[in-house]
Amino acid sequence: MSENWQGNRRFSGTPVGYADMTDLTATRESHANLDIHRGMPSRESNLKERLQIGLIEVIAAAAGCNIAQPQIDNGIDLMITHECPSKHEMSGPLHVQLKATASKNRWNADRTRISAKLSHDRYDQFRMENPAYPRIIVIMDVDPEMQNWYQANDDFSKIKYRCYWTSIQGLGEVSGKSEVTVSAPRSQVFDDAALCTIFGKIKAGEKL
Repeated sequence: MSENWQGNRRFSGTPVGYADMTDLTATRESHANLDIHRGMPSRESNLKERLQIGLIEVIAAAAGCNIAQPQIDNGIDLMITHECPSKHEMSGPLHVQLKATASKNRWNADRTRISAKLSHDRYDQFRMENPAYPRIIVIMDVDPEMQNWYQANDDFSKIKYRCYWTSIQGLGEVSGKSEVTVSAPRSQVFDDAALCTIFGKIKAGEKL
């Protein structure tokens, strides 16, 4: 019987369950002399941000886009550009604000919209209507347990979260609040097809 390897764990013939692929218990048992644990538990929000940026980079690559991070934090987390293959015309940059949420109340009652909070300043920045600066907010629905973020086996790698996008350009002013709740429809999954469609709308002068 052939043997397969999953990380530092070996299994023979039978697929390994999801929990076995992500839990460190088996790895610790195989290396009892080592101190094996996930790092930086106090920096969970930073790790979620890196997780989301990693996913956006994968999506941008699959869409044939370039992606950049501003050197100075000005409220724009990522800038994405797209080149038309037939005309060598560059579209963008598309300004992106990232929000990752594991809140219990992130979904509405019928799970048709996912919500996240923006600071009032960021809300005002991204609601300003200017066709020269298309802007979207990408909300990532992330599992609260870090061990469930990533899974791999012999056939594929699986990342257990999904992003949704929305544009708030043109929305009205909100006063008296330090934070503003924004939401994205479940139908607006942010993937490579969605990103290509967004740039198609930008080129056509359509509102996002």
